Amino acid sequence: MDKNDFGKREIRICFLLMLFSLLIFGKAAAIRAAEPGNAPVLVQTPVQYGSVNALPPFQTGSTAEKPAADKPVAEKTAEKSAADPSASQKKDGKPAPDLAAYEARISALEDMVKKKADKPDSKNGFVHKVDGRVYFDSYRLSGDSSSPTPDFRKDLNYAGIKDLRIGVTGAGYEHYSYKADMYYASSTGGVEIRDVWICADDVPLLETVKVGNHRVEEGISTLTPGTQTTFAFYEGTDFLNFYRLGISSRHLWADNHVRLFMGLFEYKPVATTKRNECAENLSWGWIANTRLTYMPYASKDEKGVIDGKSMMLIGGHYGYYNANNSDQTFTERYSELSGFGALQTISLGKVDHYQQAGIELVMQNGPFAFQTEAYSRTYALNKYERDASLFGTYVEGRLFLTGEYRRFNAQQAIWNAVSMNNNLDFKKENGCNFFDHFGAWEVAARWGYTDLARFGKIGLPGINANRVNEFTFGLNWYWTERARMMFDYSHIIPQDNAGGSSDLDVFATALRFYF
Repeated sequence: MDKNDFGKREIRICFLLMLFSLLIFGKAAAIRAAEPGNAPVLVQTPVQYGSVNALPPFQTGSTAEKPAADKPVAEKTAEKSAADPSASQKKDGKPAPDLAAYEARISALEDMVKKKADKPDSKNGFVHKVDGRVYFDSYRLSGDSSSPTPDFRKDLNYAGIKDLRIGVTGAGYEHYSYKADMYYASSTGGVEIRDVWICADDVPLLETVKVGNHRVEEGISTLTPGTQTTFAFYEGTDFLNFYRLGISSRHLWADNHVRLFMGLFEYKPVATTKRNECAENLSWGWIANTRLTYMPYASKDEKGVIDGKSMMLIGGHYGYYNANNSDQTFTERYSELSGFGALQTISLGKVDHYQQAGIELVMQNGPFAFQTEAYSRTYALNKYERDASLFGTYVEGRLFLTGEYRRFNAQQAIWNAVSMNNNLDFKKENGCNFFDHFGAWEVAARWGYTDLARFGKIGLPGINANRVNEFTFGLNWYWTERARMMFDYSHIIPQDNAGGSSDLDVFATALRFYF
């Protein structure tokens, strides 16, 4: 084969290879074009169609061409809308979207995001809240005016601002909280600072620690704040240690069903309220106090938090009070843990120490609640070289006629605000104002008993009645959970009263707000 024949052969082979390649690649391109997602590009250009964006017919290619028409599409759309008003409201037989509603919803979402961003962050700082209360109370006492004893004095009648306080509470940095109250004392006309403390949660071993001026836990009746009490008058006796400077810890177990409180407080003699006089003339002591409560059952809300609508609590407290031989003069309001009571002063002389123990039982089932406590206090009296004790108890029942219930704070083991069905509200019809809702109505009754017989037997002065029974009835009208009117009547019956005391009736009304 000559060289020319060899060259022609190479050319024919190359030509056949090129032809074969074209056939292979052409078939592959046809297969890809037939697969989904590889259709020709469709370009759509939005055109204003009435109040919504309409789309012209799909165009193929990389650029949409204008429709062949004598008039622009927008003008044709306007003419069609004028001829058929429903055309601007429908497209493809479906209602057109309401852009104004969409814009309103977007605006509302933006506002929510902004408010959330503006809200203080308690994880990185303190969030503060101002609170307070105002009580307008009136008490009227009636008894035997010829009684020689000072028990049933008519100067106990009262009308005015019973309690006025303002304070601030705060929480922050995930584990800390605080409180500080400034209190106007109507009895002295002065201003006191009380309930001032700082608290830390999740402390190793101690769990929750509180330091400052706060309550000694001597039972649920003395712990429940005045904003949540059933009756108007809850002063108790002056020897109750409501607020003291100290340190305490709180422990919770079993999903807040078990609670233990332990505290160590200063003991302040009650013969005077001025610290400088106490420092000069009286000795200061200390108080060791504990309270244990258990809830066998308790209902929870939709968030899984105990609300107390159906619940039972049993508990007890104990306190050791080192009085350091201070002179103890206390004012006894007959039934210590119940309501009004007449005043009598008992001088104990030098007291080394005393102890108090008490038990409590609380039950609630919807609008009905039952509560009782009993306590005993024993004094070591140096003057008489013997001990003397007092005993007290009460039984209380209440019922919401309008079906509400009182919420329960399981972490503190105290009552909380009323769960209102309807606030007191008004409406206007035909130019006249009418009641729309009447708020919540509650009736309550309470029996209290105090036994001072042991004091009388050892010859303590000032014992005008060894045993006292007290019956109190109340009607409460809740306008909101933070405003209410209270109407109370109390009948007090002293027994074994060598001093000639007589029965006492007390009428009370109160208007109370808190915020």
